Amino acid sequence: LDLRNKEILYELMKDCRQTSSSIGRKIRASREVVDYRIKKLEDNGFVKGYLTLVDTDKLGFTSYNTHLLLQNFTSERKQEIIDYLKNHPFVKWIAACSGKWDLIITVLSKDKFHFDTIITEIFTYMGNNLRDHYTSERVKIYKDADLLFVNPKAKISSHIEPERKVDAKIDEKDIVILEVMSKNARTNIIDIAKEVKLTPEATSHRIKNLTKKNIIRSFRAFIDTSKLDYLHHMLLLEVRNLTKEVESKMISFCNMNSNIFYVDKNISSYNIRMEIMSKDHEGFQELLEKIRNDFPEIKSYELLVMFKDYKQVSFVKGLKTFLLS
Repeated sequence: LDLRNKEILYELMKDCRQTSSSIGRKIRASREVVDYRIKKLEDNGFVKGYLTLVDTDKLGFTSYNTHLLLQNFTSERKQEIIDYLKNHPFVKWIAACSGKWDLIITVLSKDKFHFDTIITEIFTYMGNNLRDHYTSERVKIYKDADLLFVNPKAKISSHIEPERKVDAKIDEKDIVILEVMSKNARTNIIDIAKEVKLTPEATSHRIKNLTKKNIIRSFRAFIDTSKLDYLHHMLLLEVRNLTKEVESKMISFCNMNSNIFYVDKNISSYNIRMEIMSKDHEGFQELLEKIRNDFPEIKSYELLVMFKDYKQVSFVKGLKTFLLS
């Protein structure tokens, strides 16, 4: 990746619905050059799709992260399990890793009883290929994924996520908009309007309203981070005495460090989950030591090497059924 491509990826991660002309003005390139480079990034697998990130908490749903350790499996059986999870209507995210776990999935559910039904169904399918598992409930995002680490020109800005109010009201037209845009966030407004059966102006107004209410959190590219020539680690932290002061300090620390890719807070023994992108092992070790030194509240940690995302979607297929019922 040259600097120009890194700048384009960064802009697509920030807002993939902005026009090529808008991106071009920011990186001093013509619309034609931006279009050509985006097409090449797509063709070469750097950009796997375009996501509409929906705040499903506001719609009354909860995200659970489940780590899976496999056993007695062939590569074919592992792929069958991954394909099953990719097609599951309530699985949002699937990632392959190494360390204590083989796969990590994020499941969206209406409540704990619904989650129990979903995860029991998944475990039943896996059968004796499942050796162990660990689940946490996500309660807050400290830092949303960005590509600050690949763009030396980007400005770091601290951001604290606002408190969320659940059960935001949306109607059937809004649901169709979210469904269409979750498949491809760069779908043009005319095509979205046809699906919703509204005028482009009315459709655009609804999208702006969903964004204003923070039901739509952002529009961003689905980047294959394994192609970025960076090491990708997940750090699970057991933080004791996670007071508001410690939490605020950690949020600021993470948002001001460009190599910290994503951070969330969970209800589990490991209450902080942090993804780190580093250029080499020395850089990762240096950041890990700084985290441990700056936060003596860390009682223990677990380290995973992340390899590949198999699925990433925000508005899962099963969500529509619940919202329309």
